[in-house]
Parts: sequence; structure tokens; C-alpha cells
Amino acid sequence: MMPGAGALPAVRVCRATVFALLCVALAAAGHGYAAGTPVPGSTTVSALLAVAAVAWVVADRERGPIAIGGGLLGGQAVLHLWFGVEHGAHGGAAGMLAAHVLAASVCGLWLWRGERAVFALVRTLFTRVVLPVLVAVTAVPGRVPVEYPAPLRGVRLRHAMSRRGPPVVAELSPELAVR
Repeated sequence: MMPGAGALPAVRVCRATVFALLCVALAAAGHGYAAGTPVPGSTTVSALLAVAAVAWVVADRERGPIAIGGGLLGGQAVLHLWFGVEHGAHGGAAGMLAAHVLAASVCGLWLWRGERAVFALVRTLFTRVVLPVLVAVTAVPGRVPVEYPAPLRGVRLRHAMSRRGPPVVAELSPELAVR
């Protein structure tokens, strides 16, 4: 997951708007179909603004399928109650519940895949376009001094093996030393 890209204002607004449009359109279409008349425009616009505001708050980072599906299902439940009170569309309880769960599940998976694609695109653009430009702009022409760490003298490394030179046994028995 990429924590920074979702917080960009343009990306955040786009994600919240797509979520709100899908959630409200789904609920308004279902209630309009159940009642036989469309949901009033003022109710739809009010619902769209409310859902977009909530979606904008949680659109700060990439979300997984459970969070997206849960948010969509919760939005469907609130919108069902809201449209039921203002529009008077009350369908069969079991049928309406099944329709909301099915629609929220399918659309949640669709939104999640779209979100994954958008974040993959943002990551790719960042690494292929933005980073090279930043490196080219911030690179200073000429030599760049390289600082090397000071050599370790007289330090015995615990796990280092030195295989150069005669074997250690040669110090103990001079007749085996290679000359």
C-alpha cells in the first residue's frame, strides 16, 4: 500500500467522488425502481454531498476490499433509511436487504480493483516520470565527492574469515611454512 499518494488532494477528491456517485446512484436507482417513481433530485444531491464528505474523510490512503465493501454496504444502509423516509419506497425487507448486499458486494469489488489500478498507475508514474525528473533537476553537474569510511585498523571482526597468506598453523610449526 502506498500511504502518500491517496492524500494528494486531486486523487482524494476523485476517489471520494467516484465512491459517492456509485453509492448514491445505486441506492437511488434501487429505490426509484421499488417505488415506481424516481427519488427527488434534491434528496439525491443532498445524499451525494453527504456521502462524498464522508468518503473524502476516509480517502486518505489506499483501502482494501473489506474496507471498501464495508463502506459501501454501510452507505447503502444509511441511504436506504434516508430514501425510505423521504421517498416512501419500502420494498420487501428480505428482497431489499439481498439487493443491497449483492449490489454493495459487486460494486465494492469493482471499486477495489479500480483503486488498485489507480494506485498502480500513480506508483508507476511516480517511479518512471517524477523520480527521474527530480534526479535530473537536483543533480549538480561535475564531480561529486565520495566519502569512504575510515579503514578498520587493529579491529578483529568476529565472523570475518581471512584466507590470504599462509595458514595459521604455519606460525606454530615453522617447518610447514611456505617460503
